[in-house]
Amino acid sequence: MNKIDKTNEYRALLAQQVSLQKSRDNLISLKSRDADLAALIALEGQILNLETQIQNLGVSVGEFDSEFEFVTIKLTMVETKPDALRNLSLLYRAKVALEWSVLAMMGLCVAFVAFMAGLALLAFVSREMRSRKGSNDAA
Repeated sequence: MNKIDKTNEYRALLAQQVSLQKSRDNLISLKSRDADLAALIALEGQILNLETQIQNLGVSVGEFDSEFEFVTIKLTMVETKPDALRNLSLLYRAKVALEWSVLAMMGLCVAFVAFMAGLALLAFVSREMRSRKGSNDAA
């Protein structure tokens, strides 16, 4: 599987853009100071140069976003034969089926016996309650 990760390049572009924006802001703050005309013109030229670089980086970041919007993954799949499932003998399969069915039937029998014992207990309790209620009414 081949995967091309461009995260570091994208982060480098963003960091460079932030750095240029900070430099531009610092130069703009220098414009407010009193200086001669030649120095202000040179400062304005540097600010314009930084603006151009910031715009170019903005375009690069925008192209980067649209080009690498989705990650492309190249995957190679290989078909293999199943494990030794096809090589099981009929005798082995019959043995496993018999074991499973015996365990399942034992579980069902235990559940049935527990259910019947519960019903018998319920019948016994209801009969005892009726007999006690009848003896209390007679007295």
